[in-house]
Parts: sequence; structure tokens; C-alpha cells
Amino acid sequence: MVEALLSLIPGGNGLVVGFVGILGALAAAYFKGRSAERANQKAKEADSYERHLKDIADAADARNSVRPSDGVSNDKYRRD
Repeated sequence: MVEALLSLIPGGNGLVVGFVGILGALAAAYFKGRSAERANQKAKEADSYERHLKDIADAADARNSVRPSDGVSNDKYRRD
């Protein structure tokens, strides 16, 4: 790999070209990792938001289904 980089730059110092190549590979891996982490975070947030909306819908449905014979201890959402 280093020889291929050296052949592209006539009279180039092998150590500098190798260092730049390694630095470029590390930077590419770092940015690829950040991109993957952002995608994972967005997926977690979307899942959390979906569960939140489901809880709201469940609470609204529960409000309509409470009968006078039900006690407060049976109410999952503890409404007064």
C-alpha cells in the first residue's frame, strides 16, 4: 500500500506519505462510526416516541373504559 502511494508522488518521502495514509484511514473510520451512531440514536428516539404515543392512546382509551365500580387501585394510570 505504501509503495503504491510512493509511486504516485515522485520524490516523496515514504514516511510522510505513509503517515498521511494512516491518518486518512483513521479519519474515515472515525466519521463512519459517528454516522452509524447517529443512525442508531435516531432509531432509538423514533422507537421511544412511538412507545410514548402508544401510552397516550392507551391512557385515552382507559379514560373511556373506567366504570364507577372500578376502584382507583385498578387504574393503571392513577387518575383522580
